[in-house]
Parts: sequence; C-alpha cells; structure tokens
Amino acid sequence: FILAPSQERAETLYTDLKALYGRGSAAEIVLFPSLESLLYEETSPDLQLIRERMSVLARLASGEALVVIATPDAALHRTLPPAELRAAMRTIRVGDGVAPDALASWLVAAGYSREAMVEGPGQFSRRGGVLDIFPSTADAPVRLEFFGDDIDALRLFDPGTQRSQAAVAEVTLYPAREMLLTPARVDEATV
Repeated sequence: FILAPSQERAETLYTDLKALYGRGSAAEIVLFPSLESLLYEETSPDLQLIRERMSVLARLASGEALVVIATPDAALHRTLPPAELRAAMRTIRVGDGVAPDALASWLVAAGYSREAMVEGPGQFSRRGGVLDIFPSTADAPVRLEFFGDDIDALRLFDPGTQRSQAAVAEVTLYPAREMLLTPARVDEATV
C-alpha cells in the first residue's frame, strides 16, 4: 500500500511504477482514486470513479495480490468491509433459474439505480424479458435474456449503441455503492 499526498502525485506514481514494474511484478499495481466530492456537497461522485474504486475493493476482497496507490482522502473514505463485500456479490450464469423481478430487487438493494437506458456503471434497466446491467466493477454492461425465470443468454453490449456483442458464460455482480443501506443499518442510523 502506497500513500501519496495528492491525487495528481498518486496518478504520477502509478504511471511511473506501471512503466517500471507493470509486466513482470508479482502483484499488479492499481490506483485507488479519491471520490473527489465531500459528504456535504450535493453532487454525486462520478460513476467511473465509483467503478474504479469498487473494482479495486472487489479484487482485494477476493484475495488478489495488489500494490495499491491511494491518497489519504481515498484511503480513509468509509467503505464495505471485505467480508460484507464478498457476501454481497452474486454470480449469474446462463441457465440459472432466477425471477427477473427478484434479480431487479436484489440490484436495488445492492445500490444499483433503475434507469430507462443503461449508460454507466451501477445502473440497470428492465424491458420485458431483457434485463440490462452495468456491473459496478466491469468495463462494459451485460444483457440478460430470460426465457420465463431462466437466463437464456448473457451478452456484453455497447452502451452507446445498445447493440449486443459477445456472449459470456457468466457475470459477477458486486454492490454498486461502497455502503449498503440494509434495513438493519437504517434502523441503527435512526436510533
């Protein structure tokens, strides 16, 4: 873990270390970015920053060896404990039996936002027997095609054109936010 004094310095250090040790090192070098927004600000953090942070957290929670470069702001931001992150993940495969409504409910509980059209990480959309999801840790969204309550096909798609691309056998979904608002957590906050 390397702590840099500023986001600019962290990015420079990341670029330099990637150039020096990127290919042959035992652990991959990753940048854990700051959300660049304060709690009292009314703007939401950028979806790409959340995706980058969730990707690093998911990889750390899975036990992957990483060299993490961060700023104090990024490192001290409260997030899900590794055990809770692992417990909240869900892997979906072609042929799985899952009701689209139940999966949509799980996505909402995991912090995903329902949108008319999926354009960024942490969003999902449902149209009949099709559920589009942009996983919080992925570079591209995935389209789930249902036949009743069975997943008939999983395909990556282009968020710009909304056209299906390559088929995939499975997709792993992590929470879309670094804090899950479970009923127990909400009750604790209101006490």
